[in-house]
Amino acid sequence: MVASNIYKNRQVVCCVDFSSSKLICIIANIGIDAIEILGYSHTEAKGISAGAISDVKLAQKSIANSVAEAEKMAGINIENVIVSLNESQLKSSYQNASEKIQKGAVQNETISNLVSKVRNYCFKHNKEPIHIMPMQYRIDDSNIIANPRYMSGEKLFAKFHLITASQTTILNIENCFKKSKLSVPKYVSSIFASSVACLKENELKIGTLLIDIGSESTSFCLFYDDKLCYRSSIALGGLNITKDISSILGINLAIAEKIKILNNTIILSPIEEQEVIKYRNLEMLQEITNKLPTRLELSAIIQARLEEIFETLSNHLKSAKISFEMISNIVLIGGVSQTLGIDKLAKQIYQKNTRIGYPIKPNNIPAEFNNTTNTTALGMITFMQNEFIKNQGLTPENNENWLKKILNKFIKE
Repeated sequence: MVASNIYKNRQVVCCVDFSSSKLICIIANIGIDAIEILGYSHTEAKGISAGAISDVKLAQKSIANSVAEAEKMAGINIENVIVSLNESQLKSSYQNASEKIQKGAVQNETISNLVSKVRNYCFKHNKEPIHIMPMQYRIDDSNIIANPRYMSGEKLFAKFHLITASQTTILNIENCFKKSKLSVPKYVSSIFASSVACLKENELKIGTLLIDIGSESTSFCLFYDDKLCYRSSIALGGLNITKDISSILGINLAIAEKIKILNNTIILSPIEEQEVIKYRNLEMLQEITNKLPTRLELSAIIQARLEEIFETLSNHLKSAKISFEMISNIVLIGGVSQTLGIDKLAKQIYQKNTRIGYPIKPNNIPAEFNNTTNTTALGMITFMQNEFIKNQGLTPENNENWLKKILNKFIKE
């Protein structure tokens, strides 16, 4: 990453992707115009299932190991961490709010009051607000307004997309981090963080379905007209593929997982189709010689489950009354998206342009970190940079002016 030491304003942040079968921790130095990754780690998420605590002691140990490994690489100690939440632990709803316009025009304070009302609504219903996203504004009986600031009227109306979590879920996660002497000041939706890292600007406008196929679940969200219109998850993922291989071949899950990783493709040449997959019994340390599957048979097992995932997701969207006419593109991320040919299968089923969502933000990602498994963690870092810029009171326009001042200073010197 580009070092941000030349910038006056910068902040060290630590983000933990808590939403998958592995804990991914990144420590980064974020500035207004740069991000420098200082340390990172990939550790097994023991005691954590689909982003929720299933065993407090194991989860606490996993968290401590993950952060400690990243701290060691970065050479600093961390006290606060930003945590991503699996979509299966989150719920979406829509809430309307209104506020009387003071001082003759809509001010930032007017919008802040609206957000406060919505946040209080969440707390009253025992929900923890993760994201409060404005979907539309309207002043009095006017048409929908994109940005109501400095506009005149009597009353401002707004519709918000709320992404919330159970307060019990949050309490258990925070207790685990506290046992490792860490505090969690902010949570982020995993699929939203991923969108920040891998979706292009035009994809946010024209209608893009982002699908994250993880280990135990598949999360997805729909962006249209620069807004997160819908998000949810289904309880199917890569682990189901592993279980299918284990059941059909009569082998244990560890061997099945290894076979899946080493033969992770649904595109084969005629010669490859007839190749026999050999594997060893991990307990007896001997090679299995009877009933060996061909690569074509294994590919059929993988593809059958992938088709089920895509079809179940499609049925979910139909039940939610999401029109496929809104969707122009499909972007696939998550560990399972590394299956060779999965993009072609999705395109065949959905009849939409499909691509693999490799991270494009932040810039200059280390080569060893640039894969779809790390999309959420990298998106969290970029999200925190955007929050940092907002807190500095900068917009893209005056941010550019700030940079020009720095450059002009160096030119004069």
